[in-house]
Amino acid sequence: MLGVTVYRAELGKDLARTISGAFYKHPQVGFATLVNLNMTPGRQRFTLAHELAHALLHSGDDSIVVSGQHRGSEPRERFADAFAGEFLMPEEGIRRALEDLGAGPKVTDVLTVISLQRLFNVSYITALVRLHQAKIISARTLENLRHARPVLTAKRLGFLISQDEISPGRDYGATTRFPCRFRALVREAYHRDAVGLAVLREALDLDDDDLDEMVSDPVPDDTAEDPAAAQEWAEFQALGLLA
Repeated sequence: MLGVTVYRAELGKDLARTISGAFYKHPQVGFATLVNLNMTPGRQRFTLAHELAHALLHSGDDSIVVSGQHRGSEPRERFADAFAGEFLMPEEGIRRALEDLGAGPKVTDVLTVISLQRLFNVSYITALVRLHQAKIISARTLENLRHARPVLTAKRLGFLISQDEISPGRDYGATTRFPCRFRALVREAYHRDAVGLAVLREALDLDDDDLDEMVSDPVPDDTAEDPAAAQEWAEFQALGLLA
């Protein structure tokens, strides 16, 4: 809609040696952006929004802008990162969503992050980075929540999972028929000893495995980290977004 041509190419995974993207004001093509196809989908979307900032706001001064680790500390690059975060998850929209969820102003739990992630249609790691940018989560919370396996955790919390998110052959159990807010309330009640397993087993008609899934902590430990999320985290880290 803005007349920006988008190119994607495999430029390598090592962001210490390659680039994440670039902008070029071509004399015939017009505004064009390049995105490194070897990055995770979440990081590619962030880079695309980053390069859009260069196209809309910096093209009057430079016809070519290259983005990568070697230029991450430049004021123009930091501005483009801030623009990308606001473009994908506007801070006003985040705070309005937090009010609707009955959460905030600070976020400390994985349920809220996943709710926001799916509302704004971004990756889990991008949502974490954006919330950190907006000072809605602390550095300690950022480190704690980054280890959650986004798809499995979302499924355990009761969110609908699209077909392309599901690994072949994986069985996610019967608890997903319950709304995520209901499941969160059940876990909270169980952990403060307001309700016992026997009552939940009878009331919810769950077997032992599904009951354990219902009341257990939805955040996996560090050893079960999702590979795609770990890679995206490393990409943001390499390009200076977590400094």
